[in-house]
Amino acid sequence: MTSLSRTMVDLARLASTEVAVGVADAGLRKMFRSDHGRVDPAIEDWRGSQLELLDAMPRVRGVRSARKVLEFADPRADSVAESVSRLQFARLRVEVDIQVMVRGAEGRRYWLDFKFIGQAAFGEVDGRSKYTDEKLLNGQTPHERVLEEKRREDDIRGVTGDRLVRWMPEAIETADRLGRRMLAFGLRVPALE
Repeated sequence: MTSLSRTMVDLARLASTEVAVGVADAGLRKMFRSDHGRVDPAIEDWRGSQLELLDAMPRVRGVRSARKVLEFADPRADSVAESVSRLQFARLRVEVDIQVMVRGAEGRRYWLDFKFIGQAAFGEVDGRSKYTDEKLLNGQTPHERVLEEKRREDDIRGVTGDRLVRWMPEAIETADRLGRRMLAFGLRVPALE
């Protein structure tokens, strides 16, 4: 059985970039327990050691791809959909920050998947399971979850004045598809301009 680090490096070399980034983000999150906006500085030591390992294999297939994936990996992404969205935004040259905290009108803390830098907008990618999976609903009905999300979104918009853009995982299948969705919301997408 291989270690998590080895599996991450092998997939970074051999899998599609989308799969590799999703695995690398999740692996870093598992190994280093990132908490929203905070990142364990030990990640950089791990990253450096893995990049050195790749430097020792210059003729091995996929080393260049693996380097890019490991340099890009970020444990703050809470899901594969966030990881792939972040990858597509990089391809589209859309600057984002991830896991951004906003304090609501009554002091409640909200964590948002993305902040579009310089665009007065936040972004959230959610799958259907957030609204249908009993485990994720934590005793709420789907109706209650939707209303909770509506109140959350209203509070965020009211406090910041920024809009909130949402998309489903289907939108991240290609950078072009996600970029066109962002354009439909009036966001700047440099790679499509």
